[in-house]
Amino acid sequence: MGTSENNDDMVPLNSLPEEKHKTIGLGPFKVNLILANIFFAFLAVGGEVGQNVTLPLWIDSSIPPPSGHLVHNSFNHTNDTGHLMRNGYSTNHINSSSGSGDVYQPRVDAFFVYTFASMAFVMLFGGALLFIRLFQPHLLGETERRFPHSQLFLVGLFDALNGTLVVYASSGRRTAPYLQAILGNFMIPLIMAFRYFILRKVPTLRKFSCAMIVLVSLFICLIPKIFPSIDPEAARFGGASGVAGFLWPLCFMFGFIPMALMNVIEERGLKMQDSLSEQQVNIVFFLFWSSTYELFVFLSIFWLDFVPVFGYADNFTHFLDKYVHQR
Repeated sequence: MGTSENNDDMVPLNSLPEEKHKTIGLGPFKVNLILANIFFAFLAVGGEVGQNVTLPLWIDSSIPPPSGHLVHNSFNHTNDTGHLMRNGYSTNHINSSSGSGDVYQPRVDAFFVYTFASMAFVMLFGGALLFIRLFQPHLLGETERRFPHSQLFLVGLFDALNGTLVVYASSGRRTAPYLQAILGNFMIPLIMAFRYFILRKVPTLRKFSCAMIVLVSLFICLIPKIFPSIDPEAARFGGASGVAGFLWPLCFMFGFIPMALMNVIEERGLKMQDSLSEQQVNIVFFLFWSSTYELFVFLSIFWLDFVPVFGYADNFTHFLDKYVHQR
């Protein structure tokens, strides 16, 4: 684990000579920086679009309709307390029970989806780290041993908090899928603000103006949820209604506060340079340990799945059934 001595050994990366900025090292390869930026930009956009499309579908994939009823619109009925109403039947916070409210059926829910994804990342980066350790051990050394694990823990902590709020709010019966793609942009002005306070990076006037336009646009998109009378047809596109129809999108949006913090702390950590070796930390090492801490933090707050309205599980037996059911 990191100590104060470790933090003293790691210093912010000073400005490198101009020629070193033109390429970036990807394992044993050197890639032009512009091409690398384009590639990672497409990768980031593709991943974000894939998450926005598949996450609501995955979480809602195993919710059966009420037995004996044809559900033409399963998204737009919630009572004033935020409990889902389906053709007159009330279910407790969209828990593991079926739509009829009286026959229990195990199903995929937010906790299962997030733990599955977190474990996949740990195994992926763990396998990559093991490969480096066995076949390219020179890429791991004193820098990694001296790197403060407190930085890695903070990244994992804020990543887990982001996943908790976003994944639990991402059901199409909670936050409309079309809103999720829009509300995710809330992270843009947040990152700009946190980079200023944590990294002392001052945005240009153009960047600041664009961030404010994004922020105002987000609240404009929420107006139909705050005042349903403006657009009565909005409920047809998914999401809860009533008070819950406003609170769940807010929960989804606030989930990007810890994500913005995570990105800024990650940027600071990856730019730190060991004072002795003058090397930056290996990114695979960084991702493995931050993903591991993320998984541990999320598993430690499993009890949130039992919180009424927010969670999905009615009792501990039903909480475990989702994993048995998915085998």
